[in-house]
Amino acid sequence: MKILWITNILLSEASKYLNRDKLVVGGWMDSLLQSLKGEKNLTLGVASVYNGTEFISFEQDEVRYFLIPLKGKTTKYNTSIELYWKKINTLFTPTVVHIHGTEHAHGLAMINSCPDVQYVLSIQGLVSVYERYFYSGINIQEFLSSSTIKDVFRGSVFGGKRDYKRRGLLEKEYITKVENIIGRTEWDKAHTYFINKKRNYFFCNESLRAAFYKSKYQWKIDNVVRYSIFLSQANYPIKGLHYVLKAVALIKDEFPNVKIYVGGEDIISTKPFSRRVKRNGYAKYILKLISDLELKNHICFMGLLDEIEMAKRYQKSHVFVCPSSIENSPNSLAEAQVIGVPAIASYVGGVPNMINHRSSGLLYPFGEYEMLASYLIQLFKDDNLSQSISSKSIKKARKRHDVESNKLRTIEIYESITKL
Repeated sequence: MKILWITNILLSEASKYLNRDKLVVGGWMDSLLQSLKGEKNLTLGVASVYNGTEFISFEQDEVRYFLIPLKGKTTKYNTSIELYWKKINTLFTPTVVHIHGTEHAHGLAMINSCPDVQYVLSIQGLVSVYERYFYSGINIQEFLSSSTIKDVFRGSVFGGKRDYKRRGLLEKEYITKVENIIGRTEWDKAHTYFINKKRNYFFCNESLRAAFYKSKYQWKIDNVVRYSIFLSQANYPIKGLHYVLKAVALIKDEFPNVKIYVGGEDIISTKPFSRRVKRNGYAKYILKLISDLELKNHICFMGLLDEIEMAKRYQKSHVFVCPSSIENSPNSLAEAQVIGVPAIASYVGGVPNMINHRSSGLLYPFGEYEMLASYLIQLFKDDNLSQSISSKSIKKARKRHDVESNKLRTIEIYESITKL
């Protein structure tokens, strides 16, 4: 079989070829690709768009890479790249085209220009659904009170929601046109069904980046920074940082050393000055909340963390929190569980497929920051509960994210599609 992947980001080998920094997102795709290399009767290709002027094709470690030049937004359909897809289809002649993600338009150009190929679409999130939850319980007046008139007119307050709506239309077009869907939760299974009732649904879990499986990063209660809370990212409302701040405000007198560590973009940084000028409404709202709740000394934005830095941060954390208003099956929660840091997560989307409450983690209704605060107290005070959740989450997550099992399941799906 010849399998061509279409990705929304440059995978590590493509980034290296272009002398660009490796992205810290999308590591599960690199992990799966690495596991598939060298499989008998399997030829692999990966196609992506990039901000350049030349069509590039190269081979590295038994994988053929195709880089399509594309200027402008990838969420807008560009007919000019249809010729490149026809060229790739002729050069590679794929048996199955595997599209990873639904939020960008270049994969649709392949579908439209090469309609006779067998396609399968992997669901990551579903922005058409996420758009409903974008403001995540924040009253619009609170946004506006944290923003200037200039913010409102240039769209930084509402632009994110509009962008989700626009990408959601692309997503529905993908799911309508592609007959085969790979998902991993009851949530994505239900939503894709009601977009396209004729679709074939295949279940397959994801493999994680290699570092998270290493025993040297396994969580142990004796090695943690006491009362430390880790969030993998929090740069827009869906990720729920505002409710974690409210929860910590309730417990900071009882735990004066409690501290939130936030990975990803530092949305409140004032350096450089240009970042301060461009700060959006959510960042201003967070700054105001930190000030009003007197939490300046209880939060640390860590910036972008690579694979090793993330593993070490999970290992040091007393608790991992996933407070999102909506998720499918967040890789950050999966990483936390594989390493073993006790996790608290909001009961949303596909998250209940990942946590058995009070066994492999703790679940609370989104927005109920009093319950989140209560669970933080329980884990901070009860090491036996923390250790029990840790051991059970490791066992559950390592089975779910077993690299060999997920590789074999992926190949099985490809073989099934060729027989349809």
